[in-house]
Amino acid sequence: MDIFTRLKNDHDWQRELGDRIAMTVGPSATRRQLFNAFRLEVEAHAEAEEQTFYAALAEHLQGQCTVRYSLVDHEDGMNLLAKLENLDIDNPKWMKTFLLLRQSWEMHINEEEAAVFDCARAVLSQSQIRHLTDLFDDRKIQEATRIRFSPALSAGNSQQVPNSTVL
Repeated sequence: MDIFTRLKNDHDWQRELGDRIAMTVGPSATRRQLFNAFRLEVEAHAEAEEQTFYAALAEHLQGQCTVRYSLVDHEDGMNLLAKLENLDIDNPKWMKTFLLLRQSWEMHINEEEAAVFDCARAVLSQSQIRHLTDLFDDRKIQEATRIRFSPALSAGNSQQVPNSTVL
């Protein structure tokens, strides 16, 4: 599997989790469990992506502008995740904020799957494209482990997060 397929698989899982969260209604333990899975997936994915895929792309002049925009999208997403952590999950403001996050995150990953992937295909060698998948997977596991033991996720019952979200 190449890095593009690997990242697309993660994006599809993020979309599914976002859809499932959006369908929850009222006070819901399921919403908390799904949000923990979403947060773990998005944060681990973004960190691994920045440290592997974006780093390789930024080594090329053509990729630097693309990477800068993607990093801003990641920062915006992390800020919204942090905001959600500070809201009561059963508060209607929480869902409104989550829907904003979901919309902006989906715009980011759609743009990434088009423009960013096209740029990467133009500047990365086939060897890099193959090798980045292993680097990404290793880094994502490290990030997921770090995030699982962070105070915010621990406070949100991280033991309920399905292991399938790691890879």
